[in-house]
Amino acid sequence: MDALLRRTHERVVDCPVYARIVVGIRLLLASGFILPGLVKVLGHRFTIVPDTMPVGAFFEAMYQTGAYWRFLGLTQIVAAVLIVIPRTALMGAAVFFTLTLNIAVLTIAIGFQGTPYIAVSMLIAAVALLLWDYPALRPLFGLASTSPLAKLTPVRLTPLEWIGAVTATTVAWFATLTSAGIVGAKLSVSLTIGGVIGLCGALLLFGPVFVARFGKRSAG
Repeated sequence: MDALLRRTHERVVDCPVYARIVVGIRLLLASGFILPGLVKVLGHRFTIVPDTMPVGAFFEAMYQTGAYWRFLGLTQIVAAVLIVIPRTALMGAAVFFTLTLNIAVLTIAIGFQGTPYIAVSMLIAAVALLLWDYPALRPLFGLASTSPLAKLTPVRLTPLEWIGAVTATTVAWFATLTSAGIVGAKLSVSLTIGGVIGLCGALLLFGPVFVARFGKRSAG
């Protein structure tokens, strides 16, 4: 397993496309946790589900704890900040893994309709970020380095690429919330508009990479 993970890591680590996907995942996770975290830190309820339902009763019980509710919110905010800073991204991914694993198990256990799909997707994203930094995790499993490991190539996006990343991230969350019925907008219209805007964002983020790659092939 270690050999397979090392080979996979070496293949993707220097790929600018995968690097930008990682940036997108980090932004998605961070933006998805900032607002819920702030709501909890400020001492407000996060859901309006009645406490006569298992989901509502669970959230209400956590809310009534006060300090624990705020602690959860602070943890979400700290994880969001850590994951968008390159030097602390691995630490942020580790915190996100524990948070999303807990959320995924919780939403499945209490039958939170629709939410488990989002929670499991976030968990998979957190695992992907951990694998992106796999060499740094090997010592935790007692795996000593017997040969040099590929070094991560720093991702330096241009201002336009950052605009594309933020735009695509925002639209992705809007589409997700609309599909889940959380945002009161007409599904077909909102997803169509969101799809067009999201495509523009993706083109800004990934366009330069493909132009550079296929431009070199055409020139050759």
